[in-house]
Amino acid sequence: MNEKKNYYYVPALIGGILTLIALLTPATYLSQYSEYFYVWMWGLLTYRYYDVYYMQYYSGVSFTSNPIILITSIVCSLFVLAGGIALIGQANQNRKGKKGFHRVRNTWIATSILLIIVTAAWMIIYDVSFITSWWAYYNAGFGVIGIFLGAIITIIGTGISNYMIRQRKEVIIPYKQQLAPKITQTQPATTLNFCPMCGKKIADDQFRFCTECGYEFARLSSKEGNFM
Repeated sequence: MNEKKNYYYVPALIGGILTLIALLTPATYLSQYSEYFYVWMWGLLTYRYYDVYYMQYYSGVSFTSNPIILITSIVCSLFVLAGGIALIGQANQNRKGKKGFHRVRNTWIATSILLIIVTAAWMIIYDVSFITSWWAYYNAGFGVIGIFLGAIITIIGTGISNYMIRQRKEVIIPYKQQLAPKITQTQPATTLNFCPMCGKKIADDQFRFCTECGYEFARLSSKEGNFM
């Protein structure tokens, strides 16, 4: 039986990929002509500036020397890394049919909210660690924009998918008698392993409705030996 594919996992997959890419790009920067100063969320610094006194350029790569900022950056980065991997992993399991949408949607939303909170906390801590406001002079890079964007895409995409499933249930259930497959004695109900509407695997022989889309199908009762 051909299993009907769904793409509910795509927003979470995109969100996870954007999150991991963001960790590899500067979270904040200051750039003007040939001078620049880039900061990654995990504390890496790259810089190039012109020393007027010695009349020469200096450049280098190092980690921040402020221990509070460094520890905070590492902790926040680990949370972001774990969140991005979780989104991709759960999306892949949903794609393969190992976990239904109803089992992973709450995880996607909770992970996305956590990513937003952790990134915002990093930005606030980085700002208050300096005498003057950091964000008044430095720009936000894709290192934070990408995380916010990935989380928002996941939340909105999951909400739209959930709405589509609810709408599908409302359409299918009123017409369940017309849509239900006719099962005869020559075609035992126990051979119905997948939902004919959405393709979700049927785990329990006693289920009358698909847990993914609400489609009703008759099942053979193992105790009574008749059709339900």
